[in-house]
Amino acid sequence: MDQDQQTKVLGMRWSTKSDTITYKKRELALTDDILTTKREILKESSTIFDPLGILSPVTVKCKMFMQSLWEKKFDWDEILPQEVISEWKKIRSDIEKCIETEIPRCYFTNPTPKDRTLHIFTDASFKAYGACTYLVSGNESKLVMARNRVAPLKQHTIPKLELTAAVIGARLCDYITSSIYCKRVILWRDSQIVLKWLCSPKSQKPFVGNSDKEIMALTNSHEWRYCPTESNPADLLSRGISFGKFKYNTLWMNGPSWLLHEENFPVGEDPLATFVTSITDTCEAVAGTVSAEEHNANGLTSGNVADIFNVNRFSSYKRILHVTAYVLRFISNCRSTHKVHGMLNSLEIDSASRVLIAHAQKKNYPDIIKYFEKNCRQTKPNLIRQLDLFMDEDRIIRCGGRIGNAALHEKINLQTLSFQMHMFLAYTQV
Repeated sequence: MDQDQQTKVLGMRWSTKSDTITYKKRELALTDDILTTKREILKESSTIFDPLGILSPVTVKCKMFMQSLWEKKFDWDEILPQEVISEWKKIRSDIEKCIETEIPRCYFTNPTPKDRTLHIFTDASFKAYGACTYLVSGNESKLVMARNRVAPLKQHTIPKLELTAAVIGARLCDYITSSIYCKRVILWRDSQIVLKWLCSPKSQKPFVGNSDKEIMALTNSHEWRYCPTESNPADLLSRGISFGKFKYNTLWMNGPSWLLHEENFPVGEDPLATFVTSITDTCEAVAGTVSAEEHNANGLTSGNVADIFNVNRFSSYKRILHVTAYVLRFISNCRSTHKVHGMLNSLEIDSASRVLIAHAQKKNYPDIIKYFEKNCRQTKPNLIRQLDLFMDEDRIIRCGGRIGNAALHEKINLQTLSFQMHMFLAYTQV
């Protein structure tokens, strides 16, 4: 006698005619931009009910947007700026279109209980992290559910966020396998660092160690594997996509195509090992191009090491200095049987500073370098005469002057340090 074509099922809508699950239509409260405040946005975004996380790649943008309002410290009832309102309108429009999505109630047309395989993908970015799960049976694969969270305001490193995403994946694994029988369970991720942590016998710091224990307790009998980022569907829910990209996205709804055929599972090279090999080759190539005269007393290169990385990526001199010191240590460890580990010492930092200064001078004052290296008899450049420049045993240009007559070690003075810093700042600005 019930003539309704849709039945309420745990907050969702079940269309008995098409046997699909749909979402409840929302009543939009905001009709005027004047009413757009942080309180109203939170109220409206909280009406999205998606217990399976099917819409996560789109709704995560709403979470990110709400977090950005907290970061900008808007008051609850403060009228938001027009550019913020415009951004919210785009997100809201995507969400309204997503609610029209219909999900088949049955996972498979011809289910075979003994042939089910559960695949779990995890991923993280600086904005969000999470996991999604897929059930594979025969020649079909379907999205089961997903979970994601925004990253904390106090930023963690990507490896730590990736590890937290792995914890979410392990909990999803435990939850689903307790309800659905699966012959085999495989957990996938695109971070080799996390995989190294999980299989490392060494004791880790509390955060990593506690996360590892929980993950292993929940997934001890299951496999962890590596998959490329481009075929990781969890990448979508950690970064967010528009409805246009979500609507016909088979990667999200069905997972990567290779899930259906085990022989096509990715077995690519270890990115971490590839990186180590690459940087080793690069360091050795750079070291090989430097002549014997360009080595300092510690046997470290002092010419082109800064070419290995992009200086413009760093926001402070201190960070560039430490990265350079670690690169020099890496080169030294590659050449020597005696490996140096632990925190940087003062000698390493001093060597790094000399490398950076020499590199900056060579890049910005080639005419002066050429004059000193070739002992040119031509007229001295004006800068040499004005500052009484000379080149020391480390092939670094220094300033002379009256204070150079003082009994100071290596004739280091304020003029020298000032000129070196001027050269380095000139280099970083270029």
